[in-house]
Amino acid sequence: MTSLHTPAQGLKLHSPVRWLLPVVLVLLFLAILLWLPWQARQMESTERQEQLIADTLWVEQTIRFQMARNEENLASLGADIGALPPAMLHERLRQLLKNGRELQRVLWLDAHDRVLASSHPEAPTAAFSAASAAAAERARKTGNPQYSQPAPPDELKTGAGADTGADTGADTAPVAAPLGLSMDYHLPLFRDKRYLGSLVATYQLSIMLDDMVPWWFAQDNQITLIDRDDRVLAQRAAAGPGRGFYTHKRALDLPGTTITLFTDSVKSAPRLLPNLLVGSVIGLSLCLLGSLLLLWRHISRRLEAEGALRQQMSFRTAMENSLSTGLRARDLEGRVTYVNAAFCHIVGYPADEVLGKLPPMPYWAPEAVADCERRFASLHSGDFTPQFETVFQRADGRRIPVLILEAPLMDHDGRQAGWMSSVLDISDRKRIEELNRQQQEMLQNSARLATMGEIASMLAH
Repeated sequence: MTSLHTPAQGLKLHSPVRWLLPVVLVLLFLAILLWLPWQARQMESTERQEQLIADTLWVEQTIRFQMARNEENLASLGADIGALPPAMLHERLRQLLKNGRELQRVLWLDAHDRVLASSHPEAPTAAFSAASAAAAERARKTGNPQYSQPAPPDELKTGAGADTGADTGADTAPVAAPLGLSMDYHLPLFRDKRYLGSLVATYQLSIMLDDMVPWWFAQDNQITLIDRDDRVLAQRAAAGPGRGFYTHKRALDLPGTTITLFTDSVKSAPRLLPNLLVGSVIGLSLCLLGSLLLLWRHISRRLEAEGALRQQMSFRTAMENSLSTGLRARDLEGRVTYVNAAFCHIVGYPADEVLGKLPPMPYWAPEAVADCERRFASLHSGDFTPQFETVFQRADGRRIPVLILEAPLMDHDGRQAGWMSSVLDISDRKRIEELNRQQQEMLQNSARLATMGEIASMLAH
């Protein structure tokens, strides 16, 4: 009884497993297809945020580099300012403005804040905001350059303080403020620890963004300069306002003031793929499986053909390498395109020193160069000698007499693509011919001696 029911029980146990595994695999495949769009959205969002951070850092470094260059130019001017004649001093001040449009003016003030020289002589007086005056006092006390808090143009006349905003605490969005703000950079000048005055450079913040922020970055982002109270100091929005999804803040780290570069991308959050696209992906996946099967069959057949071709090429190469006859192929310009091992052995040069060479060839003997050039010129005229003898010079300097058989090289379309040459080393034949010649001369000499002996004998009788 037990032996009769065991096969049936085995079928009942294995049949669900046999059908469940494909179903689980299909469900897993569908789950992955549904998960992929969400994961792609997250990856795209992360990638955009990282790219924005990297670009913001690059822009911040670009702005700081330009401002640092201005600081160096002002420090160089401050070191030489006492020894410069008025004309050259004025030219140096004007040159500072030419280096960057963000600089509005440059002043040289004495210890009592009187203007000694200006980049704009037509405006001999200068007004400063309370924030700029405070920065000048800090620079004088510390002996270090200081930036002032940005102030609107109207405060330059009234002398009102520039820092009037209250701390907003949790507010993170920039608050609107008057545009056209300027900021002063105060460089104190000392000699023997005695305060002589200062150089003052005025920056226009809006022009800083226009000139220092690359156009490609402004096309994708709204760039804003904000203070510590998140007030807008300057803004550039070439492609419209930012969406508030990808944002980043980067402090400019200026001594004496707090200015932050705030970037807000105009790109919105990536959207999930619609259901129709997911269904299309599933259908395309099934079609892809079918095409993969067909491709697999095609690849298998192609691999078999390539294997047969490799065997044929290996057999052909083995035959060519086993030949004692040198083979050389040249194109219509005379450039060597192929040589076999026997040819390299005859001339004594490796293949890489012969392939691609144009006449004159390194293996031409000096005494045969003129003859070889004449034969090469006859190839282009169509009047060539199919068989001739010449002399090659090996790499070690030894002369090798060779017999060359020349024939046109045709391509698969029946057009001439070059010339094919068979090169035979006839050193042994030449040696045998020389021995035969010497033996013939010896036989002739012996015959002449015998004849002379016979004549002498006849004369003696």
